[in-house]
Amino acid sequence: MNASYYRQLARDLMADAAVAEDPKIAARFRERAEEYLLLAEALDEPVPLPLPASEPERRPVQQQQQVQRNRSDDTRKCDQCGGNMKRAASVPKVGAYPQLDTFKCLACDHVITDVVE
Repeated sequence: MNASYYRQLARDLMADAAVAEDPKIAARFRERAEEYLLLAEALDEPVPLPLPASEPERRPVQQQQQVQRNRSDDTRKCDQCGGNMKRAASVPKVGAYPQLDTFKCLACDHVITDVVE
């Protein structure tokens, strides 16, 4: 809803208040019309945009390693702790994009993605 819509509602309510027979109803129409006019004014005011927050500290992205493995190999060794890693996901080769295998270390929860050629 935009400001002109609420202004039109306020005009209609003021017109209804002018012809209302009961003074209590006319007073209520005028109160509601004033509320709509205040709302229309609020919608006309420009809303300040929030300033961009400083960028969060970014961790360096580990380079993808190119490895050649047998397709049935679902495990590898962790580069950080030397523990066993399990295949978490695999993205098949599509067009010019290589196959990607993602592994998660069972000991330290380190995640790495390998490019399979």
